[in-house]
Amino acid sequence: MDRDAAYRLLGDCFAAGLEAVDPERCVAEHLDPVTVGPNPTVLALGKAAPAMARGAARALGVKQLDGVVVSNHAAATPDGLELILGNHPVPGEGSLAGGRALLNAADRLGEGDVALVLISGGGSAIAELPVAGVTLRDIAATNDLLLRCGADIEQTNTIRRRLSSLKAGGLAAAISPARLVTLVISDVVGDSLQTIASGPTVAGSDRPESALEVVEALDIAEQLPPAVMKVLGEVTGSPFRAPDQVIKVIAGGSVAAHAAAASARQQGFPAAVIDTRLVGEASLAAAEALDRRRGSVSVYAGETTVNVTGDGIGGRNHEAALTAATLLEGRSGLFFLAAGTDGIDGSTDAAGAIADGTTLHRARAQGLSAAEALGNNDSGNFFAALGDQVITGPTGTNVGDLWIVFHAA
Repeated sequence: MDRDAAYRLLGDCFAAGLEAVDPERCVAEHLDPVTVGPNPTVLALGKAAPAMARGAARALGVKQLDGVVVSNHAAATPDGLELILGNHPVPGEGSLAGGRALLNAADRLGEGDVALVLISGGGSAIAELPVAGVTLRDIAATNDLLLRCGADIEQTNTIRRRLSSLKAGGLAAAISPARLVTLVISDVVGDSLQTIASGPTVAGSDRPESALEVVEALDIAEQLPPAVMKVLGEVTGSPFRAPDQVIKVIAGGSVAAHAAAASARQQGFPAAVIDTRLVGEASLAAAEALDRRRGSVSVYAGETTVNVTGDGIGGRNHEAALTAATLLEGRSGLFFLAAGTDGIDGSTDAAGAIADGTTLHRARAQGLSAAEALGNNDSGNFFAALGDQVITGPTGTNVGDLWIVFHAA
């Protein structure tokens, strides 16, 4: 099989994974109209929020809903919903407006009302409302630091929960005493409800010292804003007890991975899902993914990290693909795709990239150096120059990353 055909196969598998976690369809299939009644107040936050709201309207058989949708991209929403554009990956003024709107809408609910909360990945940054003593600038600086130092999502959101009035059940507290139904699309390995969007409707299980332990493990105490360190060091009160609610994870990386593998099998290639809990440093994980492959197509799902030391344009999936390119150099018949299901990888405008044994040869012909790109975290520009990026635009969903290895026998 030639390179173009192999790249098409990988693209088809990735597209099948995205289709399987389409937020509108997932909500329409999983939302029970009897559970929420005819007139719930919709509170949606995250990258998939607009599509999830459309799914709710489909499930309820209505064209108009009351409530608030906070996302990082403009998209069609049912009539009656207020759409607010938050910021991602670092929260900004739009995030603050979104957080306020969500809590204001929640505060208006009373006994006998129903809140339908639709949560998806990215919600931690997209909707925000700082606790007393912390500013939006403090939170933005903290988020930027966590992104650059290689913190994983569990570590990042352990700190985020302590700094926000919306997270760790804050939204649920505002909704009470109204009845609460929560549907979740997970971008987190293991589907931890307190980690997805930092758990706006679930009580966190963090110990008082959990956030400071993360700070110590990452060695970032001297780089954090003083106001943040002060809040993290304070003894918290009694843990919030989330009200009884119906809560369900309706899609995640595993669903996308199995759909990608099924697509490969439908095209006549033996395929296996190797791992749906992919974590760790992107370059190391890429090497392990190549070692662990089996059969013609091997699929992985999860979310890795990158310790950013350069000032280039890139992301964890581009970095993984470039690492794979260095390991595949000169080897024929092996192809590696790494892409984010939200369509945006790091600081690039692409979902990720595809690499094979010819990548470095073609790069050198254009005067590109893989070593320099990796050293400067500039893998995005590297693959853009080759035309080997996976470009989807914002997909309206987010279930983490998909990596697909194809061995053309």
